[in-house]
Amino acid sequence: MSASQSGPRRGGFPALGAVPTPPRTAWTAEELMGMDFPTPRWAVPGIICEGVTLLAGPPKVGKSWMSLGLALDIAAGRPAFGRIDAEAGSVLYLALEDTRAG
Repeated sequence: MSASQSGPRRGGFPALGAVPTPPRTAWTAEELMGMDFPTPRWAVPGIICEGVTLLAGPPKVGKSWMSLGLALDIAAGRPAFGRIDAEAGSVLYLALEDTRAG
């Protein structure tokens, strides 16, 4: 019987087992180019892919209002931007840049 199977050791602490190998977090460009990925799902077809999307632009041009409008359209099952058919679904809107109104 190995030390890891023998139960508690002196002092009441269990024997330590093998340390698992950490998950891989880096790949080369060549490896990535050779991989097959599933077809992306679109929250708004052709515009916003499901997952993480970054909207960038200068301040006060309407990024937050556009995001909120799209979130409401998707949650309600309405066409996005009033004209693009999008599947209804759950939405999580986090307005983390907003300040507390006082």
